[in-house]
Amino acid sequence: MPSAPINNTINSQPNGPSQPQQTATAALVPFIRASQEVVQQGATQVLAAAACAAGANMPFNVPSYGFLAEQYLTFVAAGGSGSATVAAQPDAPWSAFGLILTKDANGTPIIQLPGYSAYLARLLGGYKPFRPDQSTYGYSAIATGASASGNFKFKLELEHMFGPEGWGLLPNMDASAVYSTQLTFNGPSAVYSTAPTNLPSITALIEGVYRSRPNQQNAYGQPCQVDPPAKGTVSYWTSQTFPIVNGANTLQLNRVGNVIRNHILVFRDSNGVRSTADSGGTTPVSITMKKDASVLFAENVDTLRQRDYEAYGFDVPAGVIALPYTTDPNGIPGHEYGDSYLSTATSTNLQLLFNSTAAGTLEVITNDVVIAGELYPANAF
Repeated sequence: MPSAPINNTINSQPNGPSQPQQTATAALVPFIRASQEVVQQGATQVLAAAACAAGANMPFNVPSYGFLAEQYLTFVAAGGSGSATVAAQPDAPWSAFGLILTKDANGTPIIQLPGYSAYLARLLGGYKPFRPDQSTYGYSAIATGASASGNFKFKLELEHMFGPEGWGLLPNMDASAVYSTQLTFNGPSAVYSTAPTNLPSITALIEGVYRSRPNQQNAYGQPCQVDPPAKGTVSYWTSQTFPIVNGANTLQLNRVGNVIRNHILVFRDSNGVRSTADSGGTTPVSITMKKDASVLFAENVDTLRQRDYEAYGFDVPAGVIALPYTTDPNGIPGHEYGDSYLSTATSTNLQLLFNSTAAGTLEVITNDVVIAGELYPANAF
């Protein structure tokens, strides 16, 4: 949120008492203006076709530089071949990874999501206005059909910075205390319903997007803010999966105690398939969310999805409902001031209530924020 300008003008009447002399203090150049975006390339990992089994790991150290804003992970599956009629799973290719885990230097998880959930966090998290899976440079769907290769390409973006001024940037200047990201492979059956005869190998590259730390003064001699606002603020992404029964469901969400930027709901049928949860009856017709004794909303699912469309400009995937608390000030998720964040305490009773006509599961993806210091400047109001 832009800081309010400092007014150094002394209001005095022409014939009134003299006013004490005051020295003007120059305003600091905001961090986001004083810093520079920098991209650093990290290591490349290769998962050979013969090693493409459930539980295989790809560990990365995030390159050390400045303040970490986001990670780009590029996956290229190449070398597949054979005579099989290849078919892809509904959540592929992101379902290739059962766990995306980013940890700080102390081993504390910051992002802890399955691959498809990490895709939804980028798609619906309120970071950028355009889809990550529409560019031919960043996405190639799985090659399917008779004698297809099964090859694919996608970029997975793991976001840390949010808001208009660089909130959530992670100090990343100490090469001896690095952030790390580990990818755990789900196995070919999570990618293909019919796999190619010869599986492709997967090459992964990590790149970090950063903001540099500004000098005390810029080239014009103006003093600069050298740290992002509310330095130490961290945005977390986690998920929890609940069983859904045929009938009335009341689910207690236990990821509370911080402010919440996003909830993303992912319904799946009894076979674990998201794409048929709506048609099969696992996805309810309406949902109620309660915070303690208050009803936050009681709304038809098609209305929730219509409002998602009007916010994002595209329909959410089947089985998915986005609950963004990031649409201030203009109704579009992202670059928000935080006026609509869902504030919770450790004692908050946060519940989802709905009726399903078929059993299944509900994954609740939560994006909560631990705020360090003042997120909102005191002089901003």
